[in-house]
Amino acid sequence: MAIFVAIANLIRAISAQQRLLKIKKFLSSLWKINREFEAVESFIWIMFVMKIINLYTSV
Repeated sequence: MAIFVAIANLIRAISAQQRLLKIKKFLSSLWKINREFEAVESFIWIMFVMKIINLYTSV
């Protein structure tokens, strides 16, 4: 019984790994498409972080 559980867990782990690889490939393709927006994105992140810092310092 324990052997079957171990095999099932192994299969689940492998499928999860493959899913992660697919997600990584998808994200990297999106990254290639959106590379020109990188500067805008980083600017938005900086603004977002600054707003969070302002919220914490105002309290």
